[in-house]
Amino acid sequence: MGTVRTADAVLHFTRTGGEHPPVVLLHGLTGSSSCWSHLAGKLTNQFDVIMPDARGHGRSSAPSHGFSYIDHAHDVLELVTELELASPVLAGHSMGGMTAALVAQALHPHPRGLILLEPSFLTAAQKQEVRTDRARNDHEALLQLSLDEIVAQAQQQHPLRSGAMVQLVCAARAATCPEAFDVLLQPIPDHLALMQSIAVPVLLVLGEDSPVLSEATVEDLCQCTPHLQVEYIRNAGHGVHYDQPERVAEVVQSFLTSLSAFSPVTVQKASGNGESLLLDRSSPHTVFQRQ
Repeated sequence: MGTVRTADAVLHFTRTGGEHPPVVLLHGLTGSSSCWSHLAGKLTNQFDVIMPDARGHGRSSAPSHGFSYIDHAHDVLELVTELELASPVLAGHSMGGMTAALVAQALHPHPRGLILLEPSFLTAAQKQEVRTDRARNDHEALLQLSLDEIVAQAQQQHPLRSGAMVQLVCAARAATCPEAFDVLLQPIPDHLALMQSIAVPVLLVLGEDSPVLSEATVEDLCQCTPHLQVEYIRNAGHGVHYDQPERVAEVVQSFLTSLSAFSPVTVQKASGNGESLLLDRSSPHTVFQRQ
């Protein structure tokens, strides 16, 4: 564990260490570094896993302002610089996914790869919806409850999640300051322009039951992202690594292993029946072929 002081915040981070290639895991809104415990445990023998708490989350400080995606990206860039991480793999969930993409664009030398778990790549309608949502008010009301009450609610909402995972996620939510929700009110970067500028291999992990990224958005990403692999995880929603931690760990480990060499752009559906989708880039339009 350690801390890094940025321009206006102090970031707490957890690190597995060792003489291994670095992987930086960035949690989503209301998450924390502890939410990556399962995945980090799977990676620790081969990778140096660094898991920061974003500003306003976990044990990191909560400044009075500065919760835009750009602020979060600057924090991560300073973390990478301070820890002297050489070409790390960047991974992020939801808010952390957008942050990881921004960092990947800005980082020089480039990261070895980018892993996006249900990133907050929203349509114009979705952007307007989150700006008018009562998410912050709902969170402030939740903070009036005891942790046991928060856990009980979460267990009803997510009956398939393990008890340990529910505890981690709820503890992280209880440690999130209300100001962190200001990220929903800030300008959200154009994800298509952002991804078009990223030339490193990208893994996009999506929950089949999640409403966040539409099929049209995924097709647009496949059109504009040079080296993209997409994995759909069954029986999983937006919190894909909470719902199916073992399957997500398998997919991430496989992608990390593949980074030693570029492979053809692939879109796979983790259906369990061997079905996959191949993206044909010889066509002027995106063509999905079943295999």
